[in-house]
Amino acid sequence: MKTKITEIVQNIKNKHLNDPTVSSDKDLIAEMLLSDVSQAIEALNQLDLDTLEWISSRFEELSYQLQSKEFIGCLKGLQLKFPDSSTLKTDVQDAIEAYYGNKEF
Repeated sequence: MKTKITEIVQNIKNKHLNDPTVSSDKDLIAEMLLSDVSQAIEALNQLDLDTLEWISSRFEELSYQLQSKEFIGCLKGLQLKFPDSSTLKTDVQDAIEAYYGNKEF
């Protein structure tokens, strides 16, 4: 899954900023992450900061759909791993708020 996500993000980087297919590429990544939470967590933990920042805008939607404490734990771990990323910080916070059980965190 990590390899496929990296390939899709590489493809996104090569497109024009306003290319309408970028959204469908990110949708494809979101579908992959939704298909298997444990594989998604494993893949996310292996991605570099640049790749994570390209897909982090989908974390809120993923969190809302998954409602997984493990997924939120993974995102919080990524935030700790990359504390200087304001993009990741914002997107992870949005994802935490989308999780119904956020009072546990």
